[in-house]
Amino acid sequence: MEDAPFSAILKQFLNQVHREDEFQEHAAKNVLLELIPENQRILVKKVWCDKGRLFVKTDNASFRFELLNQRSSLVNLVNQKVGKEVVREICLV
Repeated sequence: MEDAPFSAILKQFLNQVHREDEFQEHAAKNVLLELIPENQRILVKKVWCDKGRLFVKTDNASFRFELLNQRSSLVNLVNQKVGKEVVREICLV
């Protein structure tokens, strides 16, 4: 058996157990949090993903407005870093 990179083995396993989408959604959440500046991450109360929608809960109105203005670019950046179109839209709650 030839050596395969760990990521390829993991992807094959996730496909077999039908969990690849969940894994990519989890990666999308982490990427979004990495894109938010560290001093603003504390304003994020919760992040979750469901069926192509990435939900971000925040109570701060100015931060919410900033995210609203950057939604489309954030969607593109998240999908680019994940390597697949996982997120169709970002919803603020």
